[in-house]
Amino acid sequence: MRILCAVAFCALLLGAEFVAPVGGTVQDRVLSGAPPSLPRLRWSSGGPEWVVYPLERLGGRWRFQSDRPCRVSFLAGGESYRLLGLFETDLHLAIAATPARLSWLGMDELGRDRFARVIEGTRSSVILSIVALSVAVLSGLLLGAFAGWKGGFADRGLTMVADMLLALPGLFLLLALRAALPLLPAPGIEPLLVLAVLCCGAWIPVARAAQAQARMLREEGFVVAARSCGAGSFWLLRRHLLPGLWPLARAQMVPLLPALIIAEASLAYLGLGLREPAISLGTLIARVSVAHALQQPWELAPILALMFVLLLGSWLVSGARMPRPASWSGETI
Repeated sequence: MRILCAVAFCALLLGAEFVAPVGGTVQDRVLSGAPPSLPRLRWSSGGPEWVVYPLERLGGRWRFQSDRPCRVSFLAGGESYRLLGLFETDLHLAIAATPARLSWLGMDELGRDRFARVIEGTRSSVILSIVALSVAVLSGLLLGAFAGWKGGFADRGLTMVADMLLALPGLFLLLALRAALPLLPAPGIEPLLVLAVLCCGAWIPVARAAQAQARMLREEGFVVAARSCGAGSFWLLRRHLLPGLWPLARAQMVPLLPALIIAEASLAYLGLGLREPAISLGTLIARVSVAHALQQPWELAPILALMFVLLLGSWLVSGARMPRPASWSGETI
């Protein structure tokens, strides 16, 4: 069940342009601030059909033109886009005939489809967090394992640097790292800067845990015996250290992924992450107005999407079986 939910969620994010009626960058100023236009089931002479009623603005209010039903077509052609960034197509899951516009969460102040922007922003945040998690875990394991295995100056140096950085609150550390980078980088560089900041803040606990594990394995009896028999460092690392660090890597990924998603959203919310036209959950949350949300609750969709991603991630990892500890000749380590 968890695997199916994970696959469905990934398919939704990767096929955001297919699921949404239009792309998140398409603007229609006539419909700026429009409420959701949901499909309704209508009985006609040909049988039941799904229709959407066009919207018209009357002063400061919106009214559905119930006398002009527009049929909803499924798996129909519409706006062109690149599926997965590779295949050119115009196929959409559902679109409404003109002049109506199918809109699940309404339009923002620039007439852009809010549903498409929420899915695309969620995709950006999740991809950035997963890439940052992979780089941080890999670099933290390598640095921590090297320092713990070699000992001496490398071990003491990593301990001093990690303790100094861990003493700072996480948000302050991210802000300090982001402040050290250009505030207005060249176009296309912002994702790399966000990744660098997230990786610099996430590798520290992984490195400390790997350092302690490597230090413990270095003193185990079977490692000392193998070294005394002439085993080299590469053989010891391949046969004993790396198998012992794999369970640690999986355990570190569980709390780090939601923490990185929140960190990326926090940076974007403070204006230090992705900027328009690139979007993420943080940039969308920063545009949420509490006063408007009280009258138009669909504007809270980015906040609900962030909560859903965190809950889904926690639910997926909660059912994962922890790997068995590494063993050697029947001795558990």
